[in-house]
Amino acid sequence: MYENINYDNLNHSTSNKIKDILFKYKKHLIVLACFVLVLVLVLIVALKKPSTNLTKYSDIERIMVINAQNYIKNNDVKGNYYVSLNNLNIKIDEKLKCNFLSGVYKQGDNYYPYLICNDYNSRAVQDILEENSKNKNYGELKGSNPYFVSETSYLEEGLKKSDYQVNIKGDDIDNGLNIVTYYINDNGKNIGELKRIVIAEDIVGGVPVLTLLGDKTRTIPKGSIYSDQGYKAIDEKDGNITDKVKVTGSVNTSEPGTYKLTYSVTNSRGRTASVERTVVVNESSNIDLVMSHKLDPSTIATKSVTMTVSISGNGYKYTVLPDNSESKSSEVNYTVYKNGTYDFIVYDTNDNSEVYSVKVSNIDNTPPKGSCTLAYDNDKLKVSIKASATTGIKNYEILNKSDVILKTTDTEVLIDGNYDDVKVRATGNNDIKATFNCNVTDSGILKIYYLGLGRYDGHLIMGNNTVIFIDSGYESNAKKALEFMKSIGVTKIDAIVGSHLHDNHIWGQKYLINNIEVKHAYYGDDPRDCISRKTCGPSDNSDPTTVVQALESHNIPITILAPGSTNVKIGNLTFDILSPINKKTKSESAYVANVNSMNMILKYGNTRFYFSGDGIQEKDILNNYDPSMLKVDVLKYPHHGQHALSQNFLNITSPKYVIIPNSSATALNAETKPRINKIGAQVYATGSDTNKSILVTSDGKNVTLTRLPN
Repeated sequence: MYENINYDNLNHSTSNKIKDILFKYKKHLIVLACFVLVLVLVLIVALKKPSTNLTKYSDIERIMVINAQNYIKNNDVKGNYYVSLNNLNIKIDEKLKCNFLSGVYKQGDNYYPYLICNDYNSRAVQDILEENSKNKNYGELKGSNPYFVSETSYLEEGLKKSDYQVNIKGDDIDNGLNIVTYYINDNGKNIGELKRIVIAEDIVGGVPVLTLLGDKTRTIPKGSIYSDQGYKAIDEKDGNITDKVKVTGSVNTSEPGTYKLTYSVTNSRGRTASVERTVVVNESSNIDLVMSHKLDPSTIATKSVTMTVSISGNGYKYTVLPDNSESKSSEVNYTVYKNGTYDFIVYDTNDNSEVYSVKVSNIDNTPPKGSCTLAYDNDKLKVSIKASATTGIKNYEILNKSDVILKTTDTEVLIDGNYDDVKVRATGNNDIKATFNCNVTDSGILKIYYLGLGRYDGHLIMGNNTVIFIDSGYESNAKKALEFMKSIGVTKIDAIVGSHLHDNHIWGQKYLINNIEVKHAYYGDDPRDCISRKTCGPSDNSDPTTVVQALESHNIPITILAPGSTNVKIGNLTFDILSPINKKTKSESAYVANVNSMNMILKYGNTRFYFSGDGIQEKDILNNYDPSMLKVDVLKYPHHGQHALSQNFLNITSPKYVIIPNSSATALNAETKPRINKIGAQVYATGSDTNKSILVTSDGKNVTLTRLPN
């Protein structure tokens, strides 16, 4: 059934056939084996290729080098490039995963690789760059982004032209990764951001410059009085920080030896600089010199004494004076302003030294005399000092209660306006001190007269040597206002202001312009072309033509105040201009002049006064300004009492007093009356008699309201 098979012969035969096949296809098999070997090696390399989650610094650096080299190769770069990250402050260890974005970019003639790691992964970086692109209408960053800085100081390049207010944060760069943010503001409101990524390596700068005055190594004789020659510390951000220098170490002049003094200072960013001075105390040695002195004057009480020290003998070299300065003259003159013992250290040519002491006891010890006054300038408090002392004044310390606010030699300074009890401590050149209280004088009191002109606005503001008059009513009202102004001594008006262009608010200004000196005019809407722009006109009882003619005939400059302008100076007084934000035309509103009323807040010290014309654009004002900016002490009620105000607006402005330009407070809008009651404000009407007008005064801290003639 089955054929007999000789397996031995079969095996032999098969073996021969295999050998024949192998011999015949030997070259092909060798090629195949090489291919398989290469494939295995490629797989091994691929499996070992680092992923984007790198754990070793060397891996990151290697990937960056490769990326940089590839970029340079593919883009035919002709310039230098850097790939070293030896000192880049990136925290990487075996446990930390680093999502990174690496690449290369050009900065000047050089090309740099960059790495974003840790908190700023690749997605975050792309988000920053995409957000910058979206916000490019607000401005564009100068220079590169990301920006690489190495072995130099960093200065943020800023934006190309931008029409917005910009605040920069984060430009105080440290080694490692930094994000510089530009906050874009429009009318005090943040509307967008632009960001720059800065990678810093071995950055320099940012450390205060601490300089020793005098010698770094100083030699003095045993038994002398050591007086430090001083130091100076300047920081690029904080300015002069000499008062923050700390000195450690001491010098024992009774014990010969070498002493080290260490001076250190730290800036507001925590960066510290330090230097050392070496003081060598030598054994006193006799020198072959003779010292003598005389005092001028020698006995009578005086503000100062001049000591003349004379040195005679062979081998004289120089003298160290009590203020650590040196003199090579053999006759030294030295003037002092306080009693005490003064040491002169005399050296011979062998550097032997001897201390020569001179005692002064006839300096006048009378303390300084003086006074100071306060007045507000913008949100600052102006302190004016008058003081004298027999010995002269060395300096002044401005105090709030017992705390030192400022040390100065100036007799007029500006400080923040929120202090309660300001005093001045004067120090004479004899180091005798005297303290005197500062008072707000009449020139430092702001006065606002809300004149009794019946149903018409006329507000006289006097303060900081500035006279401002807002509105006027008609000519008959302006005549009454001028009579009142002359009765209290007003001889000129620094600024005349029109809240809006209605006849019953500004027609009387023509009379004022023609009958008293007016230096400047301010409006919220331009009266020269408002008719053509249809924001005023005869049909709305708002034709300012005659007022403009009067201004031009007297060559009075006109300024248009823009809404959103803060700290605007009118004379020496300061205002924030709130509205009109959305200016209307006659086709949009039947009462266009009222709607376009300029709203402004007068700021005096910590007190605020709101002037509203005939309208308040509540929604626009509340949406565009921080509530803290709108809180006031006095609100001039709009539209003679007719305009309705919301509870929200009253809550935010929170006035203590509400003043209505009208004959009677019964003119107050019925809807608004209970709302005012809720905030507890007191309501007053100006009345119809200028001699019974309302006077509001402020010393910058407190507001007082009285009705004339009290």
